[in-house]
Amino acid sequence: MLLSLTEIKQYLKITSTTYDSLLTAINTNVQSMIEGFINRKLDIQVHYKLYSLRDNYELLLDDIQIKSIEKIATDLDIKNKTYSTEITEYIFNKEVGLINFYNSIDTGEYNIYIEYTSENNNQGIKHILLDMISKKYYDVDQKRFGLNSKNIMNENINFSYSDITEDDTNFLKEYRKIPGLLGMEVDKFTSI
Repeated sequence: MLLSLTEIKQYLKITSTTYDSLLTAINTNVQSMIEGFINRKLDIQVHYKLYSLRDNYELLLDDIQIKSIEKIATDLDIKNKTYSTEITEYIFNKEVGLINFYNSIDTGEYNIYIEYTSENNNQGIKHILLDMISKKYYDVDQKRFGLNSKNIMNENINFSYSDITEDDTNFLKEYRKIPGLLGMEVDKFTSI
C-alpha cells in the first residue's frame, strides 16, 4: 500500500489500535478506487513487460514513477521467454516515463521487453488518499450512492469516483494512463 497504517493514524491523530482493521480496509479500498480512476498501480512494484514499439526511437512507459530500469531487450522469443539482444544505449526521462533510444529499433507488436521498478512518492496523491480515508472513517454511517459498496467490520461503506473532489480530479488527471500505451505484464525473460 502507498500509505502505511502509521501514516494514516498520524494524519487522523489516532493512537488506539481499536480501529486498525477498519482503517486498513478503508485504505485498501480507497487506494483501489484511485488506482481505478487513474488506471495505474500506486505501490512499489517490479515489472516485466512487453511493449509494442510504434516509433523507432522512443517508447512511453505506462507507470507513474519509474524508480529504475533494469533491462531493455529485443529479439524476443515470447514462447520461451527469452531475448537475444539487450539495449543499453538510451536516455530515460523519469518525469514523463519516456525512453529515447540512441539507435533505431524495429517497430512491432510486443517486440520490446523491459524490466523496471516503479514507485510513487507523490505527496499530492498521498494527501488525496489521506483525505478520502479520513472522510470514509468519519462518515462511516452516511448513506449515498456509490460505485462500489463494501461491508467492512459490519459497516457499509460506499466508494465512488464522485467522492473525488473536482480539484483532486484535476490533479489526478495528469497521472491517468493513456489507453493504447499499455504494456503487457509477463513473466521474467532470460537471455539466450
